[in-house]
Order: sequence, then structure tokens, then C-alpha cells
Amino acid sequence: MLSRTCSAVFTIAVIALVISLTTGFVDDASHGLMRDMAQAGVGLLIAYSVAVAAAEPMLGRKSSRESHESWLGVMTGIGLSGLLGIAVALLSGNEGNGETVSAFQASWVFCSIGAMGLLVAVLPIASYSWREVKAEAPD
Repeated sequence: MLSRTCSAVFTIAVIALVISLTTGFVDDASHGLMRDMAQAGVGLLIAYSVAVAAAEPMLGRKSSRESHESWLGVMTGIGLSGLLGIAVALLSGNEGNGETVSAFQASWVFCSIGAMGLLVAVLPIASYSWREVKAEAPD
């Protein structure tokens, strides 16, 4: 499970690095934008926690132990990345420190919080497919 967690965090870091090096859309990230991303991230972290806690028992009943632990590891990695993204956004959202927001900081925030948001959006559909839908008996 730990290896899957590390893999998820590493994957988000690589994606953030590639985005920061190849695109220019994060060059103008402001301190205010980072504060706004931190606020959005906190809301998504709460939604992420509820969604994963609701989906975990359904998957646990339908999958093998290895598959279940692998899924939990990836979900934990996405959650940790999101939490780090919120921390980076909060730290770089402070205008008083005189530092500018680097492209990697902004990319990390966007990728990690975006991954949590994507997971929150997709998890209900995945949970539906994991649930055993019982056919109703005809009257």
C-alpha cells in the first residue's frame, strides 16, 4: 500500500514539474490566486474524505485484498498530495513574505487539488459500478 501511495504522490509531482517547465499558464500565478486555491482545496478535501470513506466499504467487499490495498494506496497518495497542495497554496498565498509564486508551486497546487477534484467527481460513478444492484422481484 505504501508503494502505491508514493507512486501517486510521485506521479502528481512529475505532472506538476512537466507542466511548470513546458507551459506558461502558471507564470502569472498571484498570491490571491493561491489563497483562493487553498480555500477550494479545503472544500475538496472534505468532499474527498467523505467520498472515499463511503466508497471504501463497497470496493472492499467486491475485490481481493491486494486490489483493495492498491486502491487504498492510490487514494491515500491523492489525498496526501492534495493536503500538501493546500499547504503550499497557504504558504505561497501570503504576500507579506515578499517572495513570488514559482511555476512549480503553482503547478503542484493545481495538479494536486485538481486530482482531488477529479476523484470527487468520478468516484460516484465508480461506486455505482462497484455496488451490487439487486433486481426487484416483479409483482
